[in-house]
Amino acid sequence: MAAFEAYDSNGVRQAYVTSTADGSVPFLASRSTGGDAANAAVNGVTLSSDGRYVVFDTRSTGFTTDPVNGHNEVYLRDTQTGTTQLVSKVTGTAMDGNQYGAAIASAGSGAPIVAFTSESTSVTGSPVAQAVQRDMATGATTVISVGSQGAANAAAYLDSISDAAHDRAAFESRATNLGFASGGNDEVYIKDVASGGTSLTLASSMADGRTALAGDNGQASISTDGGTVAFVNSRNGQSEIYVKRNGSGDPILVSLAPDGTAATGINSNPIISADGKYVEFTSTATNLNGGTGGTQVYVADLTGAAPKVTLLSRDASGAPGQGGTSTSGSTTAFGNGTRTAGQAFTSDDATQIYTSAAGSLTGGISGLPEVIAASGAASAAADTTPPVVGAVTVTATPVPSGASGLTGSKSITLSVNATDNIGVAGVEFYSGTSKTPIAPGIIQGDGSYQATVQLPDGIYGPFHAEATDAAGNPGVGTTGNSTLTVDTTPTAPTFDPKVTLTGPRTVTFTGTASDLNGPSSVSLSENGSSIGTPVTTDASGKWTGTATLKAGHHGDIVATATDAAGNLSGQTSSLIDLRLPGKKGSASADYYADGGNTYLGTTDFNRNGSVKDQSTFKQLDDGGFEVDHVAGSAVGAKGLKSYSDIYDSDGNQTEIQRVASGGERTLTGIGGGDTFVFQRGLAQDVVTNFLAKGDAHDTLSFSRSEFSSFADVLASASQVGMDTVITGNHGDKLTLTNVAVGDLSRSDFKFHA
Repeated sequence: MAAFEAYDSNGVRQAYVTSTADGSVPFLASRSTGGDAANAAVNGVTLSSDGRYVVFDTRSTGFTTDPVNGHNEVYLRDTQTGTTQLVSKVTGTAMDGNQYGAAIASAGSGAPIVAFTSESTSVTGSPVAQAVQRDMATGATTVISVGSQGAANAAAYLDSISDAAHDRAAFESRATNLGFASGGNDEVYIKDVASGGTSLTLASSMADGRTALAGDNGQASISTDGGTVAFVNSRNGQSEIYVKRNGSGDPILVSLAPDGTAATGINSNPIISADGKYVEFTSTATNLNGGTGGTQVYVADLTGAAPKVTLLSRDASGAPGQGGTSTSGSTTAFGNGTRTAGQAFTSDDATQIYTSAAGSLTGGISGLPEVIAASGAASAAADTTPPVVGAVTVTATPVPSGASGLTGSKSITLSVNATDNIGVAGVEFYSGTSKTPIAPGIIQGDGSYQATVQLPDGIYGPFHAEATDAAGNPGVGTTGNSTLTVDTTPTAPTFDPKVTLTGPRTVTFTGTASDLNGPSSVSLSENGSSIGTPVTTDASGKWTGTATLKAGHHGDIVATATDAAGNLSGQTSSLIDLRLPGKKGSASADYYADGGNTYLGTTDFNRNGSVKDQSTFKQLDDGGFEVDHVAGSAVGAKGLKSYSDIYDSDGNQTEIQRVASGGERTLTGIGGGDTFVFQRGLAQDVVTNFLAKGDAHDTLSFSRSEFSSFADVLASASQVGMDTVITGNHGDKLTLTNVAVGDLSRSDFKFHA
């Protein structure tokens, strides 16, 4: 059986009762003993667990001969005897003030107990609302919201009463005189009404029984035996559903998302099953199964180690209700603005009852509420059918080239369809063979699941989705074959430290622009204007670009790379300073390192582009480089033919290698670690700043045809003033200025073929 509210043909909201088993026509419950329907709106309809009694509140006249003076009063309808009684009365007279939010505890063949909220000062002796109960057998009316210091000093609202023993009632209040440090927040209290004393239990407490759960607590629903209480905790603009068992332990969070976190949004109107195994509640969460940001109804199964939440307001495919809100319980009326009355479970828990205005669930017009009886918690516990999961669709920003599977955006959207016979509890997206999900799926308005994620550069996929239902059955979707490459970081091009002139003003630049996803396009510019034609890198990332430049000075050549994903790199400036001739003269190029701070050398070109003097650059394994200078036709056949400068990776010069032959040349060291190579003969060369001692000593390398050992060198060496003079086989001499013969050692010499 279920009780609910609906409008009659006269537009008056009435109370109705119907069978959830046989689909029989509902019958009117809000009527007088004489059969007259209520002539004012009926609220707070609640049905006893045995289906015999219905309680409701209304301002209607004609239900009693007592003067109600336009107040809201509580009535009890006995569906077996067809009688309607005024509940909210004292000493045979209707209470003054308004009464509402009734709950009922049936007593088998005996008369029930009805609890409700009363604003009657004649009953409570308080200027604020109090929770009271009336024993319909004895007619006694008792204030429930009272402690050792008297009635609550702030409004107390009746929430629920235990049905089996009808010895416990739950109410909420922000009173400060009930024996607990509530801090002025709303709290849930349990009163042992059978004892008739003033003993209260703080149901919204932590394990110590005295410290309240932070925030406001209310909308309590108590199980038939009074051992389990469900309630709403509100704080920081969000509300969650909690359960307290047998007055011990910390409250248990019930409104749980599939990932174990609290449900988002507003979670409210909990109604606990008679046996305390299930809680039905209303939620606007987006991270619960079926969460759309709209209002849906869920059932939490409390029989396991952790609550398991199932979408109840769903259609046959498992999709959440669309076109209107759904709320827990069989009535949408709110007695005092803080709670809803109504029934949510049949006695065997097999059927759950809720109210929905979603046209996709009612089969009617969206926006018109209907009461729905559905299976949720019980069927979920026995379900063994896994969810059906489709293939993942990937949406990413397309690239200019239209390259398949490549995106220049870190943000991608994954979507998948997933359905289940009892509702999908959660969806996770996966990439490749990884067991760690990259994102959870969020239910969309069309019933699909979607996730938008930010991915670092890399290769992902193939993608697939996995879903679970409320019973924990897993479903794995189809895995595709395609992958997705995310590339948002272009590689800035580099310049090789040399140029080639293929004509008096035609210059060829080279460099690298390697990228994760293959060839890049490299463009050259000068002072913001494009020069030459964009070129594409080869398989190794090398590029070669040619530009025809005007005569004059060129020192601001920059390169920019665009990779296959459409990412534009920053600009890299050339470390080459070009001077191109006019009608007369020759071209030259100065080379630099260390961001342009270290001068490397110069290449001179003839007017036709051929090399007059050149410098060759070699990359070294340690990240440094070597500059080999070779004299061209402008230098005579005698004297210095070539020399090499060695630099570290920071562009600091570390060594000079001089190769000399004949002539009278002066070679100068740079402060240690230099090598002076003499291919043949010594001519009349002079070496200055030669270091003969220490770890950073310099080295002389002679041909073995000139000297074969250190002993041969010493035999040919003599001290002339402050200098050492070494005489060769042909009478030519090498002078080491400011070096004593005695300072020379074996390590200062090398001998080559």
